[in-house]
Amino acid sequence: MGNTPCGMKSVYDCEIIDQTEVAPNVYRTRLIGPQIARESVPGQFVNVQVSRTTDPLLRRPFSVHAVDPANGIFSLLYVVIGRGTELLRHIRAGEKVSVVGPLGRGFDLGDSPATHIIVAGGCGAAPLHFLCDALCAKWGCESITVLAGAQTKDAVICEAEFRAHGVQVGISTDDASYGYGGFVTQLLEQYLRSLPAAGRAGEG
Repeated sequence: MGNTPCGMKSVYDCEIIDQTEVAPNVYRTRLIGPQIARESVPGQFVNVQVSRTTDPLLRRPFSVHAVDPANGIFSLLYVVIGRGTELLRHIRAGEKVSVVGPLGRGFDLGDSPATHIIVAGGCGAAPLHFLCDALCAKWGCESITVLAGAQTKDAVICEAEFRAHGVQVGISTDDASYGYGGFVTQLLEQYLRSLPAAGRAGEG
């Protein structure tokens, strides 16, 4: 797999392993990219050329969803909402795409143990699976609570992955078809009220 310098970044030709529809119109794409899998940190993203032509001209940014450095694999998770994502989801396994990255600064994992609350709405969960991995590795999974929201039960994503860590997971749906009925921000408010007063340092 070749790469060429691009300023302080690099361009890689990454082979697509598979494409999986994990929820209606939401896809997970796994790619072979050893450098990206090894160098990425939670919160970073990559820019993907979704076509071999100049249409569309610009690359599309995608959060790094998960990494498997031992096998040189990284994953993207995205909603198909436009031409770029529509093109990406139709690229077949075995084909290669040009990827620039990893880009961005990533999340701050903190310098001391703390209670971590990860809040995600819809496909905003895309980079937070990777964050959950890193927090578990650094501080232990018992310190983490994940609150994830979606419009309806069928649109809930990443629940199984989060639960596999052994972290606390709360799900909300706008239509009350699964979990807490309401927005994830309302679920967060309810959760914060349930904490002991000493743990609510951010209240005011």
